Amino acid sequence: MEDRTIQFLWSNFCISRFKVFLFRVITSNIFILLLAAFLRLWDLDLKPPHFDEGINGWFADGIKKQGFYAYDPTNYHGPLFFYILFLAQTIFGRSLWVLRIPAVLASITTVWLALCFDRFLGKTAARWGALTLALSPAMVFYGRYAIHESWVAASLMIVLLGLFGLWHSGKRSSLFLAIFGSTLLILLKETAVIHFSSVILATTFLFFFDRWLFSQSKSYNGSSSSGIIPEPHLSGITIAEPLWHYSDLFFGILLSMVVIFFFYSGGLLHIRGFLNLFTTLPAWIRTGTNTGGHIKSSYQWGPFNYYWIALMVRYEITSLIGFFYAFWLLWQNSKLSPIFHYFLKAQHYFLKINRSHHLHFWSAYYLATYGIGVFFIYSIIPYKTPWCLISILWPFSLLFGVFLQQFRNKKIVLTLGFLFLTLSFFLCVRLNFFNYTNFSEPYVYVQTSPEIKRLTDPLLNMAKEDRCNLHLKGQILLESYFPLPWILGDFTSIGYFSTTHLPKKYDGDFIVVESSRTPAIEKQLKEPYYREEFQMRDAMEECIIYFKKSVFEKYFDKVDRSQQYADPKSHCSQQFQIIDNQHRYHD
Repeated sequence: MEDRTIQFLWSNFCISRFKVFLFRVITSNIFILLLAAFLRLWDLDLKPPHFDEGINGWFADGIKKQGFYAYDPTNYHGPLFFYILFLAQTIFGRSLWVLRIPAVLASITTVWLALCFDRFLGKTAARWGALTLALSPAMVFYGRYAIHESWVAASLMIVLLGLFGLWHSGKRSSLFLAIFGSTLLILLKETAVIHFSSVILATTFLFFFDRWLFSQSKSYNGSSSSGIIPEPHLSGITIAEPLWHYSDLFFGILLSMVVIFFFYSGGLLHIRGFLNLFTTLPAWIRTGTNTGGHIKSSYQWGPFNYYWIALMVRYEITSLIGFFYAFWLLWQNSKLSPIFHYFLKAQHYFLKINRSHHLHFWSAYYLATYGIGVFFIYSIIPYKTPWCLISILWPFSLLFGVFLQQFRNKKIVLTLGFLFLTLSFFLCVRLNFFNYTNFSEPYVYVQTSPEIKRLTDPLLNMAKEDRCNLHLKGQILLESYFPLPWILGDFTSIGYFSTTHLPKKYDGDFIVVESSRTPAIEKQLKEPYYREEFQMRDAMEECIIYFKKSVFEKYFDKVDRSQQYADPKSHCSQQFQIIDNQHRYHD
């Protein structure tokens, strides 16, 4: 009997120690960063280049040819990211992996920046928030794209860290941090105006509107007739004494303006680019209202568009909890509804009411106000693309950590955290490594099909075997042809044509057209061509590739691949077997 008792106690002790060990490992900073890096770096070139990646890479290639990036407000992006891509490709060469690595580094940085919020939100909240960002399907999926959004999210987090530092410590380093983040944001994307507006609105709400609301309630006296520890009076909010001088502010802003001028002016080689910066807002407003096919009318419910909520419901459960917690945080502390009296009683039983800790509480309160402001502005704007969700998600990811931090019982924290983050991990892995080109996934948006390899692989492989093949003549007649100009950027003799600008004759070594044009084009072919179909994107009609037989015959003899044979004499297509009846590509 005693042996069984000892064995039972020892097993319980081991289990409890293992749970403590597991909790510490999962919430350790190094583990979180390694997990974030693994999910973003593993098989980075798995999916083909996205439409926007092709454009960004093409702009970076343009810097090499032109010597600078000529800023145009109708491109809707600042110059910084293109220079970063140009630098990466110059040092490491042109490849999809190199093109994407700057965005990956920025995405990992957002996870590290989330950990830096521990001073203002609490260590537990920051770690759970960082884990949420590390496993977020959106943060990973778009963090593996060579697009601006991960850099924008990192810049926003730097700005908020600087503002929180000014608020709570007043250090000069926090001033420079806020200016640095703001400068990055202006250099990256025109949507900086949304986030600056939200910061101003959040500050106004916290220090003016909320002051009036709390002045209507009782001052904090440490007790309450309802048995609940009441919220502290707003007069408890204090702003740290500034440890910086106005000369520091002047120097920081001046340096920021110099950097902005340098990049937007193309290193002083394109002064008009800097002047164009002041016409960005009207151009961006036109884009936001003239949706260009990016309106999400199916998600419209009266005056409200719930597109972002629908995405969070499908993929971002943890951030969705943080989203509702943000509303709950604002509502219950503003005493806008008596129904929350009952929720507050439940909260007092299950949660740690640590509202006297003004630093953590008011930082979370401000973050909730800012996040909701950004959410509503993005909801009002008709133009919506799913990668914009990154700029909306990160405050709610941190607030999910704050939500978990409020629980008294660590077992509840570990259980809830493990449950929701396991679900997030499953969704993340399924999307990023299995359904990454499944067009039924809302995140897979304007994504290039893997079938594009039927065009690019023969060309790139032949160029690898013989550099002279980089001079093959190509004729591409598509309604939308990105990312081909970047993928085939090393080829010197490719023409890109439109419906109003057609080639005089079809004699290219390879020709790419939409299927609706094939009858007219095949009548004009003077030599035999191999023919193959492929899909560029889900919104485009099927495309046809013609490979000139005299040029590609030796290559196709080496590969296990079947083609169709376009015979100019009969003006029709017949099946032509290269080796056998099996296809090499089953994309």
